[in-house]
Amino acid sequence: MVDIPGEHMTSAVEAPPTVGRSGPTTTSSKRVAALRLALRLYAAELGRNKPLSGAALLLPAVGNICVSYLPPLLVGQLVGRLAAGERVTSTVIAPTCSGSSPRCSPARCSGASASTA
Repeated sequence: MVDIPGEHMTSAVEAPPTVGRSGPTTTSSKRVAALRLALRLYAAELGRNKPLSGAALLLPAVGNICVSYLPPLLVGQLVGRLAAGERVTSTVIAPTCSGSSPRCSPARCSGASASTA
């Protein structure tokens, strides 16, 4: 008999069948058990440092919201101001590009509150 390399490798690699309470375990029950273990360990790790875990879960979502929704709002604000007849100057464009609103600058807010009072 001639030995062919790798002929008996599958028997060494395959895991022996395991027997559970109701017979041999299937792949799906192993996956469910692995998922439960992973979730239990993940929850334990989250519970160890709650502030850091909360920030790690929430801040990426807030960042995605800012990246997706704020630029169109800022462009809309700029287009609205230009459509209202304001001249295109660096003082009109710079606050929009930096993300600060010129409508609520301290000078304007204090002037508005004094005129309404």
